[in-house]
Amino acid sequence: MYRAMLIFFLFSSCCNSKSLESKSTKSTIIYYFPETVNKLLASEISNKKNDVYIYIKSTNEYYEAIICNFLDNSSNYYSKNTNRRVFIKGIFYPLIFDEDMIFGTTIDSSELIRQYKIDKNPLLKKSSIIAEGFFVRFKNNGEIISSGFGIAK
Repeated sequence: MYRAMLIFFLFSSCCNSKSLESKSTKSTIIYYFPETVNKLLASEISNKKNDVYIYIKSTNEYYEAIICNFLDNSSNYYSKNTNRRVFIKGIFYPLIFDEDMIFGTTIDSSELIRQYKIDKNPLLKKSSIIAEGFFVRFKNNGEIISSGFGIAK
């Protein structure tokens, strides 16, 4: 009986530690744009010397994907800390959304909880970027509306 309980305890401990491990690992959300969009982005990315990330915004009519360069400043907070990646021609690139600038905060979760417990209205720190570079505007079905260089509209 003692041996059976010991085996059960060891087995349940192993199972629990694995489930805790899988919950604490950072998972990646993978995106894949329509092939027409991937081809345009891949062609432009191949001309870049610096590391890039993709900034995407949406309207009721279209999506806009913009290739942005990593800069050496704090404006890269979201692109450096995102768990979203877009797969373009065999490479995963960081992906950030327009909503990251609107609703995101740069304070970590423990600081947010600490501030919330004190005030119920935490002081949020934001980061913003100017999304400028090569862009592709496209419909959900992959139809290209326009492409070129400029600032996100």
